[in-house]
Amino acid sequence: MTTLYIVRHAEAEGNIYRRVHGSYDGYITKNGLSQIARLKDRFSDIPLDAVYTSDLARTRQTATALYEDKRITPRFCPELREFHFGIWEDLTWGELISDYPEQYQNWCDRPEAFQVQGSETYASMYARVKAKLDEIVKNHPNQTVGVVTHGTVIRALLCAFLYGEDFTRLKDVQWCDNTAVACIEFDNGKYTVRYCNDNEHLKEVSTLERQQWWREVDDPAYFNLHFRLAQLPQDMDLLDEYYHAAWIQIFQKDDYNSKAMRSRMKKLLDADENAIAIARRRDENVGTILLDTRAKVLPDAGHIALLYLTEQNRGKYMGAILIGYAVSFYRKLGKKYISVRVAQTNTRARKFYEKLGFEEMRMEESDGIIQIILRKQITDLF
Repeated sequence: MTTLYIVRHAEAEGNIYRRVHGSYDGYITKNGLSQIARLKDRFSDIPLDAVYTSDLARTRQTATALYEDKRITPRFCPELREFHFGIWEDLTWGELISDYPEQYQNWCDRPEAFQVQGSETYASMYARVKAKLDEIVKNHPNQTVGVVTHGTVIRALLCAFLYGEDFTRLKDVQWCDNTAVACIEFDNGKYTVRYCNDNEHLKEVSTLERQQWWREVDDPAYFNLHFRLAQLPQDMDLLDEYYHAAWIQIFQKDDYNSKAMRSRMKKLLDADENAIAIARRRDENVGTILLDTRAKVLPDAGHIALLYLTEQNRGKYMGAILIGYAVSFYRKLGKKYISVRVAQTNTRARKFYEKLGFEEMRMEESDGIIQIILRKQITDLF
């Protein structure tokens, strides 16, 4: 009998930026690093003979928890990659709701029938992964093997092992938490699920427990934002209103120069038409992000000139989605970091950025207040 411990990767960018990261190579978050440490403790007394992992960064880094202290050489396998979403890759989930409502509903209600341009199907993904799993158990008879892969992959495998490859039963299989563990036994040509979706090692760092948004409102569009690129002059008044409100919040005084800021916003868009995006929830504007491609605040860093959410939409897990826009934008431009300025007295903003993996680099005085320059790495940390 061969025993398989199948593990989902730790919390990664797609999980908190609410972006579709299938084959897109997103990276582990700060909380994900804590999950990897807990996973390592869990496997400290579990003997393993081999470790296989998807070759994407988020699984490769998670797999270190299984092999680092066991003198095992990991095997990186593209066959164990996540579902490939085709034209959906790196879009926000809000954009799917807005722009692909029929296909999005299929993904939620009839995943076995889902397909968009360039994507896999559940059946084709399962065939790819299952062939690799069959090879693994053939090469490791009567051994114990760790397999680190992805949420959709694990859901398909569990569905097949529990319900005989009947993917109409996918709704009966829960999505597993980041670094959740499934124990599968293979004997006499049959896979048997001993347990699954076990996240007892996580406690307070559980992604599902920390992300309460999906429990609070029975409307995925409420928390899953989408973006509309700003157009001038028609969006200038809205952007000016947002910038004015942010200025008062930051500087605690109303000496805002509308003419200067309007000129600055025009220059940002002249430099890159994607540099200003308006965040929307269904048909409602809820904030904006302004990216300054000309700024040289820190070496190799793309700068965030403004991140703004309206007052009633703060503290609702949406700010990370705006950061996700900046990461996606600057990564395409080859930047290694993103930077942002925060008033020293703005403890709420500092905690927000720290939670998302920003670190304080230096302080400087600007417009009569002390501001802190923060930086976040957006290249592979592993």
